Amino acid sequence: GRQFSCFAAITEEPTVRVNNIPSFWEGCRLLTEGTLPIDCDLPPISDSAKVHEKSQMKECLVGSKSVVSEKTSLTGVTIGANCTINEKVILNNCIIMDGVTIASGVNIKDSIICEGSSVESGCELNQCIVGKQCKVSADTSISSQVLLNSDRMMHV
Repeated sequence: GRQFSCFAAITEEPTVRVNNIPSFWEGCRLLTEGTLPIDCDLPPISDSAKVHEKSQMKECLVGSKSVVSEKTSLTGVTIGANCTINEKVILNNCIIMDGVTIASGVNIKDSIICEGSSVESGCELNQCIVGKQCKVSADTSISSQVLLNSDRMMHV
């Protein structure tokens, strides 16, 4: 027979349900613009996040307990909770899910980095999806790829 999965999120914050990546992206965009049709006053940067004053951010959301270091440039980026974005990182139009670490000197464009993953220093990613708990080795340059650990299927 068919097997079904059920997921639940228990939170005291407003929640928006989406069922695919494009609608997630659109929801993040609407939330950033303040035009999401729900009544909430979530700050674009969580009160518990640490964003360095020398980081450049435009149209970004930063989740709780995340750290954005100095000399970073972020445009159109959603960063989940408990993430670390190190110095000299450039992110454009990206979704960075919870628990992600991005090392120094990384350039990522139009990509999704899933929960618990790490991108080591000097990497360049363009139009990629990095699966859950994956590690992208230092100085890797990849375009238009889905990166997964060899022992798992896609889990976003």
